[in-house]
Amino acid sequence: MFALYWMAAAVILLIVEILTLGLTSIWFAGGAVSAAVAAFIGVPLWVQLVLFIVVSCILFFMTRPLAQKYLNSHVEKTNVDAVIGRHGIVKEEINNAQGKGLVIVDGIDWSAKSLNGDVIREESQIVIHKVQGVKLVVEAMPMPVSEPWPEEVNETGEEEIKEEELKEEQQEEEQEE
Repeated sequence: MFALYWMAAAVILLIVEILTLGLTSIWFAGGAVSAAVAAFIGVPLWVQLVLFIVVSCILFFMTRPLAQKYLNSHVEKTNVDAVIGRHGIVKEEINNAQGKGLVIVDGIDWSAKSLNGDVIREESQIVIHKVQGVKLVVEAMPMPVSEPWPEEVNETGEEEIKEEELKEEQQEEEQEE
């Protein structure tokens, strides 16, 4: 008698799964089928219930991650999730201590705060790590190294004028006079 109830439950759960297409009840349908088989053999009701719960949980935890990976791989992120990992430009200096900061991403202004608490200057490039409420949590992108320093530049960034060049310039000036 209980076997029919379990089979009816399995059919109802399968119909719900077909209608929703959201992987919501397929695991419970599997548990109901296993409980129906146990009921058909003549196992007590409490064992059927335990079997239903255990099989449903095993199916859920073993197959859901795989199902989501392969069935939802074509789903494109929308709205706020779509900005994570994107790049933008700081429009107003980001300073967490002062609670200010504004970035522009894809032509849209967003309030922002720094990921690690650093002050990020205006016009800096940023990458978005996450969204907290209505604020983007960003980190400054490292500046690309364009060219190595020429040999004539010292540690402070000022050009050193070599003595020879200075003497040559002075000689040229004297010759012109």
